[in-house]
Amino acid sequence: MRALIAAFVIVAMALFSYQVHAASDPGGFLGLKWSQSPPECKKANLCTNDAIAAQDRLTTETILKGQPAKIEGVKLRWSSFAFNNSKFYLGTAVFDSSKDSYEALKAVLTKKHGKPTVVTDVATSWTIGNTRVLLSNDKIIGTLMYANVPLFNEVARVKKYPPYKPPAKK
Repeated sequence: MRALIAAFVIVAMALFSYQVHAASDPGGFLGLKWSQSPPECKKANLCTNDAIAAQDRLTTETILKGQPAKIEGVKLRWSSFAFNNSKFYLGTAVFDSSKDSYEALKAVLTKKHGKPTVVTDVATSWTIGNTRVLLSNDKIIGTLMYANVPLFNEVARVKKYPPYKPPAKK
């Protein structure tokens, strides 16, 4: 009986520790942590010196092209890292639209972040702590975005975009 209880406790602990890991906030994108600066992104060899001139870019905002050519085996068209007041808040990776690429990334992200918060025909998202992960796929491109919700909402407020609100828990 003791062996059975011990086995049950070990299995329960293993399952509990997996769930805690799967649900932990990733705290950044591709190794760059939220609030790190553009020079730190360049030093980590994640960003180039090339800035992206978005039409609605704030004067306090910098968007740099990313270095990575692949994420989890999926070839990227491009990636970018957005900073406001020199704080990293949004990472984006764009890939050619493909059901295989989308499903491969979705499987990896589900293993890494747990059950998605929202699933639709063309998008899957996770809200984990202060991070929102959005994977989408349409007929032309697929996109993977990691956003720090509080920092993203600061930018959204200034740009007069609606803020991100996590879905209500059931």
